[in-house]
Amino acid sequence: MRGFPIRRTGGATLALALTLVACGKAEKAPASDSATTNASSAARPLAGGPRSARTYPGALTKPIDTYSGDELYELTRGLRYVGSHERQRKCKNAAGCDGPNGAKRTRVQVSAVATQDSVGAGDVPEFGVVYVRAINRGDAEEARYGMRPGSSLRYYAIVQRDSSGGLGWRLEELETSVPRRHSRIASGRINSCGHPWIAGARADFRSCTTPERQDTVVTLPLVLQSAIDDPLWMMCDEGCCVMMP
Repeated sequence: MRGFPIRRTGGATLALALTLVACGKAEKAPASDSATTNASSAARPLAGGPRSARTYPGALTKPIDTYSGDELYELTRGLRYVGSHERQRKCKNAAGCDGPNGAKRTRVQVSAVATQDSVGAGDVPEFGVVYVRAINRGDAEEARYGMRPGSSLRYYAIVQRDSSGGLGWRLEELETSVPRRHSRIASGRINSCGHPWIAGARADFRSCTTPERQDTVVTLPLVLQSAIDDPLWMMCDEGCCVMMP
C-alpha cells in the first residue's frame, strides 16, 4: 500500500508518519499460532457492502454473566488464535514490581481470534464477541489490567456495544481448571485509531501512534520500557483500536 502524500514539515510530519505506520504497511499479520489454524482472514466486505457478510466465531449467544464457567471454557477452547505478540509488562503485588525503581516485569501474550479483524459498532454481535485472549506467562500480576499468572488462568477481552452506540470492552478472567468459573476484572471503552484497514486478525499492547515493533520479549530493549504499558490493541473496522479505561 503506497503512503499518503505528506506536505507538512518538521514534527508534524514525523507524528503523522508514525500514526500511519501503526496500522499501515509495516503491520503484517503474524503466522498462525497452531498448525490447525487457518492463517488467512475472512474477506472483509467492501465499504458500504452487506455487514451480514462478516462472521464472528467468538460471538456470544447470551449475556456473558449468564454463561457458566464450563460454557465459556467450551466456547473459548473451540476458537482459533492468531496474530500473537508477547510483551514484558509492569507488574504489581510482588517484590520488585512497585515503586519508581521497580525493575521486575511479567510476560503477557495476547492473541486475536482468527478471521475477526473488522468488528465495528454497526455489526458487533448482540451479546458481544470474544475478541482477544491474554495469558500471563510470568510470575507476577500484570499492573494495568490486573491479569494474574497461573497455568490455568486465561483472560478474554469481550467487545460489546456500549450505551452511547459505540464500542466497549470487558476483560473476563476464566479459571480453566475444575470447578471452572469466570469473572470480570476490568472494563472500559474502545477507541478507534482511524488508520487504513489492513487484513489480518492480530493483537498486541500498543498505542495508536506506536510504530510496529519487530522485537520479541527477549530482545525488547530497555529504552522502550517507558512504552511497554501501552493498552491492549487489536484490529477493528477502522484500522485498529485500543482498549482504554
